[in-house]
Amino acid sequence: MYVLWGSRCRYMIKKKIIISVVQQRPPPTSIMANSDGNLSIPNLKACMEVFVCQKMGEETVYMRNLKKQASLKNNNAISLLSALQGLKSIESRLLNITKDFQMIGLQNLAILLQNLQHLAKPDFYDASAWTLCSFTGKICANVIYFEHDNIKYYADEAFRYFLYTFWVCFNIRTLEHARATAYMTANSSTVMSMHERITKFMEEQNDETEKAAQLYSRCLSYALNSLEKTMENHRFTMTCLPDEEHHAGAPIEVPQ
Repeated sequence: MYVLWGSRCRYMIKKKIIISVVQQRPPPTSIMANSDGNLSIPNLKACMEVFVCQKMGEETVYMRNLKKQASLKNNNAISLLSALQGLKSIESRLLNITKDFQMIGLQNLAILLQNLQHLAKPDFYDASAWTLCSFTGKICANVIYFEHDNIKYYADEAFRYFLYTFWVCFNIRTLEHARATAYMTANSSTVMSMHERITKFMEEQNDETEKAAQLYSRCLSYALNSLEKTMENHRFTMTCLPDEEHHAGAPIEVPQ
């Protein structure tokens, strides 16, 4: 299994590991298309390559050189920057939809997602307590919650998968930096140049990188599809959870 949070990384979740939860779910029923002005999933492996190079090298120098190569019509550099822009566009779309929730009566959900985006570490906790769910506006007994700026945000545990995927969408760079750090720490005794280290990482981690790219793609597709459907229905809608009560885009009522 692709492990993002190992003993050498700071991003360990108590009891529950986000990645394993996401991997256990099927992909969303619909994928974003690149026609009619809709967004498409970018080349995530290209984005991941940039993030790893940033961490293993000197980020400012690397990005300056990458942009210079693109200006010189280097196709590889152009592709890498294009992939980064594609990822940024999806993140912007997610944020814009979240802000629009304010206009359709989903203020509590908008506030939760805006704070979730800024959550530095994936610290989610479980609790058994009668609490108001930010997604449905209803009281629930078993909740998952996180804390940001000393404020706790609660949701019914049924929304665990969505919370995990939404967090991942805004932390791909952080996760890849953590993966690169873990690799460098494990190989700290081996003397290598920056170029050799990056090349070795790409070769040895190719299979894991492929798995991670698929996972990131699933998270982006799932989160965006869910939010798009929510805007259409004016109520939060999760996509393709066939093994749970709320499934295949079934809307979840929000009290008026």
